[in-house]
Amino acid sequence: MFRAASFLLAAHVFAVSASGSESPDSLKVGLSQLEKGNVEAAYLHLIPSLSGLNVNQLLRLEQGLAAKKHPYAEFLVLRYHASLGDQFSPVTAKAAESAFRIGQWTVCRDLLAPHVFELDSVSARLLLMSNFYEGGKLNPVIIRRAASRSRFTEVQSLAALNLSLQGSYREARVYLNRNTPQAIRSYVQAQELAAADKVDEAAEYFRQSLETQWPEFKAVATAELYRHFALTGNRYKADQVWNGVKEEVEADTLPGTKELMAHQFALRGYEKQAMFLYRNLYRSGVPRAAVLNALWSEMVVDDSTGLLSQIQSLVMSDSLDCDANRLAMRFFRDHQDYSGVVRYGVKTVAYCPDAVEPYSDVGNALLELRRAVEAKVYFAKYLERGGDRNKVPTYMR
Repeated sequence: MFRAASFLLAAHVFAVSASGSESPDSLKVGLSQLEKGNVEAAYLHLIPSLSGLNVNQLLRLEQGLAAKKHPYAEFLVLRYHASLGDQFSPVTAKAAESAFRIGQWTVCRDLLAPHVFELDSVSARLLLMSNFYEGGKLNPVIIRRAASRSRFTEVQSLAALNLSLQGSYREARVYLNRNTPQAIRSYVQAQELAAADKVDEAAEYFRQSLETQWPEFKAVATAELYRHFALTGNRYKADQVWNGVKEEVEADTLPGTKELMAHQFALRGYEKQAMFLYRNLYRSGVPRAAVLNALWSEMVVDDSTGLLSQIQSLVMSDSLDCDANRLAMRFFRDHQDYSGVVRYGVKTVAYCPDAVEPYSDVGNALLELRRAVEAKVYFAKYLERGGDRNKVPTYMR
């Protein structure tokens, strides 16, 4: 049943996309499907026409996607909805929360930072946490303002962590109080000692920061301890830290944090360690676009059958996921299965409002299938969206 529905859905996407523009009736059909509770079909028709929806219709679409467990599609609609107003609103907060939940930490940060004076304590926490996960790069003025939005210890602690990553150690200590967990105190102290070249003392405080009940913080602190030893030339101790990570991975005692830890090692430039963690997630059958994207080059070569299986699991777990369909399209493109490129490419351009390159990929696949008239439509869309003219065959411009 699901396969049949997916086929009909893909067929309709193709019909809409191949026409070169949204059907005049697309908005009407989408709203009709939404009224009937057919959320997937409604989204398919409405995603190119969100500007035609009023606030109540947007809310209904968001709620329907949430109920049907389509987190990526829900995020895209929420992000559009949030962009309609200049002021912070419950929709902005919900869009940021949605972004954070699917691992889009940079997007979460960028949604909230412009509204720092208006944030509630929950959104202030999300802003500071997402910035911490991305290396603490926000302007310190914004960090201070976010911290001022809440007196909760967790928010104050996150401000201290962010400022310590920027080298503002004295100011970071201002946000520490008697309720601050010792692990966070130790992390801030370790950063300051490391900056003062007090290598051994810093290492001890970094170790203390691992003694925490906050698994996500431990993932960040572990990567930072490894970095400390690697940068100070203590290869033996760096290897000890890494061996400890591998033991936890093998014992499966890092539930829910392996992807974040992989991101932390990658953020610090330790690709080998990051790839080990991504491979483990892959072998565990975790259907996540970030995991498959990280392993793409080697998996295409070494394990194409397993890769396709995981991509299919990813698409099945959320058929409207922009990244999932983009991955499927890439798989078939790299394996020169042009029908597969078209099948998933038309879904990619329908589900990814910002897509550019997929239009060219579908156009080239249609040429290989001797469907030049349809190919010309996709190349036209590609150029309309700012694509490189040199990538389009002369007779298709």
